[in-house]
Amino acid sequence: MGKTVTHLGPSGAGQAAKATNQIMCAGVIQAVAEAMAFARAEGLPLDKLIDTLGKGAGSSWYFVNRAPNIVRGSFPPGSASCCTRRTSRFAAKWPQPAACSYPVIEMTLVHYRRLIEQGFGDEDISSLYRLKAALFDEARAAGRSSAG
Repeated sequence: MGKTVTHLGPSGAGQAAKATNQIMCAGVIQAVAEAMAFARAEGLPLDKLIDTLGKGAGSSWYFVNRAPNIVRGSFPPGSASCCTRRTSRFAAKWPQPAACSYPVIEMTLVHYRRLIEQGFGDEDISSLYRLKAALFDEARAAGRSSAG
C-alpha cells in the first residue's frame, strides 16, 4: 500500500482521491503507449529516446519505468490490465454531474477489455502499447505514412 497518509476531507474524500488518481493514470498510460508506438513507427532509437525524454517535461514515473518494457516487448505484471480495469471502473462509476463523462477512463476501459479479449489481461498495463502499435502498423500497411 501507499506510504503517504493524507486527510483530504470528510468520509468519501479518500475514494474521490483514488478516482482522481485512476483518471490521471489512464491518461498517462494512453499517452505513453501512443507516443512509443509513434516513435517506433518513425524509426526512432527507442532506448535513446527514453533516456532523453525521461529527463524532459513530458516525462513521468510511468514513462521512465514502463517504456523500457515496451522496447523489450515484455510486459511483466506490475499492474495487470485485468486488475487495473477493475479499479478504473471504480472511477468511471463515480457520480457525475449532469452531461459529464470521463472520456479518458472510458477509452482506457475499452482498451483494457480488448487486451483481455486478446489474451493479454495478465500483462502489465503497458501492454496497451500493443493496441497503439497495431494502429500504426495497419496505417503503414494501408500505405499511409505516419509522417503525413
